[in-house]
Amino acid sequence: MNYSSDLTDAQWALIREFTVRPDPRGAVRRHSMREIINAILYVSKTGCQWRLLPVNFAPWQTVYDHFRRLRLRGAWEEMMLRLNRRVREKRGRAPGPSYLIIDSQSVKSAAEGPERGFHGGKKVKGRGRQIAVDTQGLIWAVHVHAANKADTMEGCVLADLAMENAPTTQAWCADAGYRGTFENYVSKERGLPVHISERIQDGFAVLPRRWVVERTFAWGNGQRRLSKDYEKSTLCSEAMIHISAIARNLRTPAA
Repeated sequence: MNYSSDLTDAQWALIREFTVRPDPRGAVRRHSMREIINAILYVSKTGCQWRLLPVNFAPWQTVYDHFRRLRLRGAWEEMMLRLNRRVREKRGRAPGPSYLIIDSQSVKSAAEGPERGFHGGKKVKGRGRQIAVDTQGLIWAVHVHAANKADTMEGCVLADLAMENAPTTQAWCADAGYRGTFENYVSKERGLPVHISERIQDGFAVLPRRWVVERTFAWGNGQRRLSKDYEKSTLCSEAMIHISAIARNLRTPAA
């Protein structure tokens, strides 16, 4: 049985090198890595529990084990970054971005875990997701933390991750919630300007460049696994955001 989340031959060719590794024990695989990745993409798209994977996929224990192994060696993030560069080049842009936009999203947490908190402003008990995107809406860094932690503080962690993944960055854009610690850290420690979008006082207006990161969050809502934070650890939460970005990059016409 085929699902809409399954990889095509062309899509599989783009990420195969990141997933296929020889078994150090010399064991013969019972299930192909393409089948495993299709199962992981199915979980991301439908939001189903690992134990409730359809029987035509590999056993859920096998699928989850490969998800975990790929996360531990950073393969999900590596795949996302490689596809980001490919999409940008296909669109006639430089492989690395020069301008990054940061924003956060608070989501309810459905699983018990150490990193949870209550966001007093948004009245959400769960976790905060911070992402840094370029002007195309491509994600270059992800940081998940308890919802009660300040965006401007946790944004510094995201900035370090983003600068490692996109060293070509020359400027940042953020909303007023990132004034103070984040703004000072990026400008003084990194030597880069931070453009703060001011709040509109009267009526409605589209904030310059701010809509790009909001659109990226909206794209993520198409993956039901991201409708809430279903993961026990923040590292798994970040991996699921990476997988969501990979799925979108693989399906964008420029890829």
